[in-house]
Amino acid sequence: MYLYEGLIQSQLDFASEKDLNENKMLQQRSAVMNRIVAYADSLMWCRDQKTREILLHLRYHNFDYGKTALEFNLDVDTIEELVFESEQSLELRVGRVFRCLLKYVDPSYVERLFEADTAMMADVFVKDIFENFDPEESHFVNLEDCGRELKFLCDWSVKKFAKSLKKIDVEKLQHLLYIYYLNEESRYVAERSLMDKCIKKKLPVKDALKKFKKQN
Repeated sequence: MYLYEGLIQSQLDFASEKDLNENKMLQQRSAVMNRIVAYADSLMWCRDQKTREILLHLRYHNFDYGKTALEFNLDVDTIEELVFESEQSLELRVGRVFRCLLKYVDPSYVERLFEADTAMMADVFVKDIFENFDPEESHFVNLEDCGRELKFLCDWSVKKFAKSLKKIDVEKLQHLLYIYYLNEESRYVAERSLMDKCIKKKLPVKDALKKFKKQN
């Protein structure tokens, strides 16, 4: 059984209602478990829209993989593969939290862990970080050796991105993206060429603007 399916279908009761009312720790564990299930059910952890649709279909059809495969005109193996691949993201966010909870780790710590792990992508770093780099422990690395890498993470923080975005004219930014990605009109060839050189660090922005001004 996949983690998503297990969380959604789980009927984990840590104690009776009477015990919950009398035991604060059991209340905390139950509350954290409810948050984990709610997070899994929200599908915030799934990046791909098509996979989210498949997961939702599974969710509301009692995880019938055959029925879901027919609905999306795919075979069951493909459905299972998509679920397995998407669950790497869910495991990254709630996997160790769930394991700690089952091991009866202090629920206050587990709750802080849940906050940290589920905020990892949405609240701290722009999403490309976790799409390109998997968190992995190394016993041969110390923080003092990671100055360049720490600066890199700081540069990719959501906070810094949001701060930089405040200085940007969104309309102009959208126009540049249109020229660079979507437009093939001949009148934009020169601009697209200069943009490409800037983006690939072959030409400073100031020089590109001067060059464009001379051409026009």
